[in-house]
Amino acid sequence: DARDAWEKFPSKLWDGRQEAAVSGHADDLFVDRGIDFLNRHKDGPFFLYIPLIATHFHIAAPAEDVERFRGKFPEADPANPLNATYAAMATRLDANVGRVLKTLDDLGLAENTLVVFTSDHGATFEVGNKGASDALDSNAPFRGQKRTLWEGGVRVPAAIRWPGHITPGTFSDQPIQLLDLFPTFLAAAGVPPSDRPSDLDGTDPLPHLTGKSALPDRTLFWEWRTEGSNQVAALRGDLKLVITNDGKPELFNVVKDPAERRDISAAYPGLTKELQESIKTWLATEVKF
Repeated sequence: DARDAWEKFPSKLWDGRQEAAVSGHADDLFVDRGIDFLNRHKDGPFFLYIPLIATHFHIAAPAEDVERFRGKFPEADPANPLNATYAAMATRLDANVGRVLKTLDDLGLAENTLVVFTSDHGATFEVGNKGASDALDSNAPFRGQKRTLWEGGVRVPAAIRWPGHITPGTFSDQPIQLLDLFPTFLAAAGVPPSDRPSDLDGTDPLPHLTGKSALPDRTLFWEWRTEGSNQVAALRGDLKLVITNDGKPELFNVVKDPAERRDISAAYPGLTKELQESIKTWLATEVKF
C-alpha cells in the first residue's frame, strides 16, 4: 500500500507489516533504506528493488528543489508553481538514483552490479497531476497516457548500467518489456538456462545489449481492461495492433508513425487478422484469480 508515500512527505509508512512514524521525503527515505541495504550486503549477492514514488500523483517536492525552477515555466498560479514543482520532482528522482549509483561506485560494486532504471507506464494527465504533465508536454510525441496501450502509455524510458559488460553510450531501439527483467537478472546472476523455469515469460536481452546477438523475433502483448479502460494490443516488429473497447482493430507503424495517427490495417489485412487471433490465443492463457 503506497498511498501514504504518494503524499511525498508522509507522516507514516509501512515498515514490513507494521506502520511506523516517519519524517522527510518518501523517496529520500526509500533510498536511505536502500543504501543501508547495500552497505549490509556488499560482501554477497543481493537483489535490491527501489520503487521511487516521484513523479507519481501528488505534486510536491522539497522547497529548495522547487526554487531552482520557479519562474522557468508558465504557471496558472505563480504562488503555487505546479509546473516548477513537477520539474523539481523529476530532478529529485534523478538525484536519488545518483545516490544509489554513487554508493555502488564507492563500495567497489559497480562492475559486479547490473542496474536497471525504468518506469511502469507513461505519464498521466489525471486529476492528481493537476495539469503538470500537460504543461510540460509529457509523453510527446506519443499518443495516450497511463491506463492506455498507445505508445504514450507503454513506451517508457529505460537505462541499464553494467560497467565492463555493457558499453557506455550503447543505444538500442529494440522493444524490451518489463517481463524481460526476470530472465535478464537470472542470466546476469549466472543461473544456467537448465535451472530456470521452463514456462518463464520474457526474453533475456543481455546478448543483444552486449553486442553478441540480436533479439529474437517475437510478438509482444499488452492488456488493460480495468479502471474504466478496455484495450488490448500486440506488437510484431514495427507494427502494433490496438483494439479499444472491443471495437475495430487498428494497426500502426510505431516507428514511422510514433503518434499512432494513421491506421494502416487496410494495407495489411492478413497481418491484422493474424495479430487479432494471436491476442485471442494469448488472452486464453490468462490465469484467473
